[in-house]
Amino acid sequence: MNNNYILLDGVIRQGLDLMRRGNSLQENQFRYWLDYSRNTLSMISNNPFLMTNYMNVIIAALRPGLQTYQRLSMCLRYLIGIQSVV
Repeated sequence: MNNNYILLDGVIRQGLDLMRRGNSLQENQFRYWLDYSRNTLSMISNNPFLMTNYMNVIIAALRPGLQTYQRLSMCLRYLIGIQSVV
């Protein structure tokens, strides 16, 4: 395992911990994690394609009508999917 994998794994684990809160997850908790995840991915990824795709996921997740845990789930799915590539 390389350091980038370990860093992204930490982001994912923190997101999963937030997911366990379900409907009681607060929007500000999600936003804080979202900034953390975006900054971490930006720091560890040398692939601008991954960052661009994550920004598209974030935009989709922030559309009105979604519950906070649904937004978090969308972001986590993407990060889990790219974890082996980072």
